[in-house]
Amino acid sequence: MSPTGTRKPPSSRALSAALPLLAVAALVLVGVIVSAARSRGDEPPAGNAAVDQGENVEDPTLLLARQLSTDIAKPWPKVQKDNGRYRSAVGGGTRYGDSLLAFALIHHGLRNDDDALVDSGLKALTYAVPRLGTHNRPSIFEALGIVGVYKLLKEEMPDDPTFKKVRPRMEWYLRNFELVRLPATSYYGNHWLIESVLVQELQTSGLKSKNPHAVVGGERRQAARLAEQLINERIPAMAREKDFKVGRERAFVLSDPPDDPLAYQGLSLGFYARAIHLLGKRASPAARKTLTQVANASTWLTAPDGDLAYFGRNQEQAWALGGTIYGAEVAAGLKESSAGEEGRYRALGTRALQRLRDDYGTGHFGLNITPAVKESRKGGEKGVDGGAGGPSFGALTLLFVDWSIPEIADAQQRPTRIRSDAPSRALLSRGESRFAVVRTRNVWFAVRTTRGGKHPEELRDDFGLMTLKIRGRDGEWKDAVRARPITRGEGDPPDSAGPVLQRQAGLRAFPFTERARVRRNGTVELQGGLRGAPNPFKRIVARLDNGTIVRALGYSPGTLIRRDMAYRFVPTKCGVTYEFPAQAGDTIEYSMFLRDDPDAGAPKVSARGVSDRDARWTFNRPARVKLERGYASGLDPRLVRARATFADLPAGPVRISVCGRR
Repeated sequence: MSPTGTRKPPSSRALSAALPLLAVAALVLVGVIVSAARSRGDEPPAGNAAVDQGENVEDPTLLLARQLSTDIAKPWPKVQKDNGRYRSAVGGGTRYGDSLLAFALIHHGLRNDDDALVDSGLKALTYAVPRLGTHNRPSIFEALGIVGVYKLLKEEMPDDPTFKKVRPRMEWYLRNFELVRLPATSYYGNHWLIESVLVQELQTSGLKSKNPHAVVGGERRQAARLAEQLINERIPAMAREKDFKVGRERAFVLSDPPDDPLAYQGLSLGFYARAIHLLGKRASPAARKTLTQVANASTWLTAPDGDLAYFGRNQEQAWALGGTIYGAEVAAGLKESSAGEEGRYRALGTRALQRLRDDYGTGHFGLNITPAVKESRKGGEKGVDGGAGGPSFGALTLLFVDWSIPEIADAQQRPTRIRSDAPSRALLSRGESRFAVVRTRNVWFAVRTTRGGKHPEELRDDFGLMTLKIRGRDGEWKDAVRARPITRGEGDPPDSAGPVLQRQAGLRAFPFTERARVRRNGTVELQGGLRGAPNPFKRIVARLDNGTIVRALGYSPGTLIRRDMAYRFVPTKCGVTYEFPAQAGDTIEYSMFLRDDPDAGAPKVSARGVSDRDARWTFNRPARVKLERGYASGLDPRLVRARATFADLPAGPVRISVCGRR
């Protein structure tokens, strides 16, 4: 790996790699070889000191990353059509899937002497390249794949006949690629970050253009300035505005504001790390510091089983784990990272690798892009967003894992543990994306403090208890509260698991929070009230010189219905008790989501609760419970909604308790 100017120098212990071979052999004979261990309990793993390169046969995380990248890459040639296009387990592929997967497979194949993968990637280019520039709107991911594979082939396989055939079209496309979002400096989303990486790749491609609007033409200086400004100045300024203190450190959730879906925290951690890696010595101290703050946030939000995308858009997508793996390893290697931080960041990356291996895995159609797809292709497809596809999302994950391997190989510290490996509590993020995470001895859960306003129909952006995991007697963590299902759709009515107040004329009021805190015993207390449904709208955030109009989605809050309400989430030995106040005569609805497993039978329902094989829910007030099927999430291909209606309530608290089965 070439030096970037950001990585810390080797420690004095690492210099022991220069020991004479006989001395190293003697150390091996006396059993000084050590390896990293995964922590599933309350105690940190042994061996927190720096890795002695002369004593360590192979880092287990490095072995895992290499094996996982091989497993992700291997299936694709067998599901490639004669025309070069890749078949997909879900979604039918995406526009940029073939070009990005061509880059990922050729990159992996060249690094691992796998001619079959290189040949498959070249064949994919014969399908993807003739279609470049034929769409109405540019694709940043498509361009990232094309410039990546172009630079790779030009350097390592310039005389390949297939490359010679497609090269003119690739160069025409790249020479004419124009800025898409970076000039809109008053707004931010993940595409801005990825475009900054794309600009750096384009401007080191050796290509030049006479197009006055092209990134490698008339806009070369402007594009470079905007890309560096985003990484070195704008994102650090966002961190200064929205970072938060948790424990003894500063942290920052870098996602798509204002709701900040967690999958995009993982994606952004990976691409921000990539941008800093490419900038090398031009990466500012503020940018490197911000990267550690983003990594800090991920060490807190990640569940003990490695789950780090449990709410929001593209919930549970594999590339969120991939981005976290790469970003955590780059952050671990920064000169700014202490030995303790490096150990935590490496533990984060290792945990994400393990989750990819254990809960996602690969099948006939390559990487299973969500756990639900692993369980059922048909049902899993219902639980993913439009535009999801195996080739595109599998390619992105493969690139992240492969990029991480040199970083892991250069590591000086063994993985230690993430924050949820021991009892802990924290309020994370700010504003609309704020949420709490709590770990007790055998319970871990996350609570969102407010609902997303841009997509009020989307249960994945909802208020309340979003996930609950229980440590079983075997030490493994199990989901007791299932991840919320996807309910995103234009024109769909506002939705929420609740509590939802039923009003006259079919109107409903939804919970919101003004203040939040987490007590020492792990109780999450939210002070707020109830509002009517928000009103989303689209707005123009920029008009670019080339005529491109950049739009974003905003919203106005719903009508205030009730305030000075307290919502409490109290941890118990086996789960959580959720409490909220009711006024006399209220009718309130609350929904629970359970696995719809034909083999386990239907959930058991009564006026005082609902239960299935994962958990038992109980109510302190009688309710009418209706079961509704047809839901799916990134975690489960089939979910049933248990909609409990508490009618004509007396004044006082409503308590809903959930207890996971160990």
